[in-house]
Amino acid sequence: MSDNLKTIKELADELGVSKTAINKKVTDRERKLWFAKIGNKFVINEDGQKSIKRMFERVTENQESQTENLRNNNQNNADIKYILDTRIAS
Repeated sequence: MSDNLKTIKELADELGVSKTAINKKVTDRERKLWFAKIGNKFVINEDGQKSIKRMFERVTENQESQTENLRNNNQNNADIKYILDTRIAS
């Protein structure tokens, strides 16, 4: 494939997601702007690749933030349980 064009599969592999995940993120309007069919494969131009990468970077950042919040909540719950257990034992 050309350096500036990637198949959906190539981009999906690079991002560590499925082709379906990419297709679900991209609107019909974006598909018309970024995708072209060469033979029996769809390829994505550079603008599309950059935009799709940004879409998945935001998802990753949100997931990391949610994971950190969950860890903090679990720690807070453990702290509260310890305090309550200590008070009950007293």
